Amino acid sequence: MKKSFLAALCICGYYLLAPTLAFSETDEDDLGTPAQAQVTASLVESRLAEAEAATTLDEQAKARLVDLYSKALSNRRATDSYVQAAAAFKQALETAAAEMQGTAPGT
Repeated sequence: MKKSFLAALCICGYYLLAPTLAFSETDEDDLGTPAQAQVTASLVESRLAEAEAATTLDEQAKARLVDLYSKALSNRRATDSYVQAAAAFKQALETAAAEMQGTAPGT
């Protein structure tokens, strides 16, 4: 039982961390996050569905894996929300700076 639980944790960790292992410092988005390090909500949803449908894991390992993927999905959605808020804040700062200088943003 412990081996299957550890295997499930390793698989989960691999799918969540593997994209972060092969990025260069120049591949970054606007917020400095490496492009390959981004785990999308749809990817986590897909892995969650696979975990829920798994027949080779015992129930305890399966429940733990589902729990971990659910937490990862929640964290991913929260991160998406934070990124949107940061983008809105950045836009507000640019607009405010432009208004203070008496120019339109982006000119």
